[in-house]
Amino acid sequence: MIRNNYEDTIFAIANKLNSKLDNTLDNSDNINMSLDKDTIELAKLTTEFNNLVLKIIDGNTTVKEFVSERNRN
Repeated sequence: MIRNNYEDTIFAIANKLNSKLDNTLDNSDNINMSLDKDTIELAKLTTEFNNLVLKIIDGNTTVKEFVSERNRN
């Protein structure tokens, strides 16, 4: 996968946000889980970064496929 520093930063932030959200949800009382405003905002932010990661992966896959096709010809 072809990545630059900007993309690496997005991957690192997404990874930390996913871990933070997992820890927050794991530490909550699962029977009476009430999500406070901060947890909901963390989930929204995490989702946005995960979507960015998916776009980067998709974009890099497209570039990689294009380069492979070009090299075959």
